[in-house]
Amino acid sequence: MMKFKFCFLLVPLLCCTFSLAEESGEVQTYSTESYEYTLLKNGSAEIINYTDDDQVLEIPAELDGYSITSIGNGVFYNCDSLTSISIPDGVTSIGNGAFADCGSLTSISIPDGVTSIGDYTFLNCGSLTSISIPDSVTSIGYGAIANCDSLTSISIPDSVTSIGDDAFANCENLTLTVGHNSFAYMYAQKNSLRFNYPDSNDWLSN
Repeated sequence: MMKFKFCFLLVPLLCCTFSLAEESGEVQTYSTESYEYTLLKNGSAEIINYTDDDQVLEIPAELDGYSITSIGNGVFYNCDSLTSISIPDGVTSIGNGAFADCGSLTSISIPDGVTSIGDYTFLNCGSLTSISIPDSVTSIGYGAIANCDSLTSISIPDSVTSIGDDAFANCENLTLTVGHNSFAYMYAQKNSLRFNYPDSNDWLSN
């Protein structure tokens, strides 16, 4: 029942939310061979659409000389061909549903510098077995990593101070690795999620 709820809500979420660029008013869109992007107020770029069908994807650090700092809402939504994605170091924000329903995606590494992971970002990525969250991340959105049945472990850094409801819903095989007395530790306890500590001896001071 929970899985149906997430799928039902995702489409209106992606249709009704706005990218960072759209919040600033009228938007000029630019195109390259595989991407569409807009420019942000700081002169960097936000990817707003992906038009190719690669299996292994390395997102470029720049498009037409503009540094990529944001991956917009739903950019790679339902890209079934993707199996692996590399995100450039300059990216600081990953939008809502950015990689949702990428059913073949098995691994993704989030670079240092990303501070927020949006709502539903990796929803329904049922083949995902590996995800790396850096110390720069402070917030993980609602349902961000929900319905990822193949995930067995994720390390949540102590820098995370906000985790949305149902962030790891229906990840039946998942064990979180959390810091002692961290926000993630309290979240795991409150939501009855399996967890352990990075150091197996940490339980002595619990």
